[in-house]
Amino acid sequence: MITTTVAPFSKNEKEYLTIVDVLTELEEQGIPLNKKQIDFRRKSGQVSSRIVPAEIQFQKVKGHGAKLLIKKEDIVNYIERLKKQSVFITYKDVKSVVENYDEVMLKPARIAMRANRNFTGKIEDEIKGKLVEWGLAKYAKQKLGIELVIDFATITVTTRKRDEGDFVKVLVNGKEKNIPDELKISIKSTSGNLLAVPEIETTWEGEWFVLAKLHIENKFLYDAIKAGFGILELDIERNIGCKSTPTL
Repeated sequence: MITTTVAPFSKNEKEYLTIVDVLTELEEQGIPLNKKQIDFRRKSGQVSSRIVPAEIQFQKVKGHGAKLLIKKEDIVNYIERLKKQSVFITYKDVKSVVENYDEVMLKPARIAMRANRNFTGKIEDEIKGKLVEWGLAKYAKQKLGIELVIDFATITVTTRKRDEGDFVKVLVNGKEKNIPDELKISIKSTSGNLLAVPEIETTWEGEWFVLAKLHIENKFLYDAIKAGFGILELDIERNIGCKSTPTL
């Protein structure tokens, strides 16, 4: 659980808040988001016959002009719920991912979208993607005492299928044990309650599917680069955002 010493909007007396108000407060609460991510959370949709509501509702309020607003009580409750579903991500977590995932990040992309990305874009995507898994493992350990094993191995034709699941092993008394097939976990990163995936990915194996969100500073990699050149002193224990798990 993420905790802060100041309750959300405790010093704000307004009844309704703008998107800018919310973004500023989220930054102060250690959950940095940008407007695009807020826009995703305002979307609703339908999966089969099930209606998926928007996470947060901004709307015009009579007497407040054309600005989109949200009631302070609603966004306070949302922030508190988000913190309960989240764990902090630090540069120490980023360091662990880079150390363990080096071989994969240096492997040439062969097909699909990854082959068209430049190297730095690929690196950022790979780090963020693995941080989502790292965050879920961190969440499971803190909340449930379960130690999920993160797979950092490269995927080749001669090894396991990519769709076997993101988490297929767990640590028990310091030893790796296979997770039963009916409990294997697949995880996807998203910005809202909905997720667009290629049709082929809907057939991936796994019995538990988790949608997770990575709330992380946009400049976290740039700061790491500056630290590498001695331009910036990096605090490896500093919180640079969090990962939340809204759906399991």
